[in-house]
Amino acid sequence: MQKPNDFDTAREYGEQKALEPGGHILRILKVEEMTSSTGKPMIVINYDTADKDRQPKYFKQRYDADTRADKKWGGRIWQLVYNDDGNTTNSGFKTFITSVEKSNSSKFKVKWGDGFCDCFKDTLVGGVFRREQFETREGKLAWAVKCIGFRSVAAIEEGVDVPADKPLKTNKTATAPTPQDAVAAPPDDDDYPF
Repeated sequence: MQKPNDFDTAREYGEQKALEPGGHILRILKVEEMTSSTGKPMIVINYDTADKDRQPKYFKQRYDADTRADKKWGGRIWQLVYNDDGNTTNSGFKTFITSVEKSNSSKFKVKWGDGFCDCFKDTLVGGVFRREQFETREGKLAWAVKCIGFRSVAAIEEGVDVPADKPLKTNKTATAPTPQDAVAAPPDDDDYPF
């Protein structure tokens, strides 16, 4: 057998440590206004763990290491703007806004209207993460760590309780998460989806 060309730089299983559940300090990369599949206004918040987080640039490292052609950015959360009645502000949306305001200088204010999405770029916010079980394409159960809400950076630094795991309601047994097969050369900044 010939030695593969990238053998010396390929990653071994277990090299990438999973994101730890609990509180993380996040840097917002991009916010987008969208409409849900049911026609409701929502925003998509793209983030990475901040330089001062205990696991800095976690999603960038995962993205860089992903060798698949259809790779996707992992640090995203969708947030509805209104409750089901369509008239009252969703508490999660209000919490996101106030958490960003509390986490940045007193000069930061949300720009309603034009420039709303752009005003969040490179701001900090606290995120609370928990383990959630899911079913893979192969029908196996596995775990992922997902953001379930926002807090101020100060609240994260003071410490938040680690939320309980959210298992699927099924009789299958979960498998351990599998790391990427090899490390890809880091793409240029222009290759990121932001």
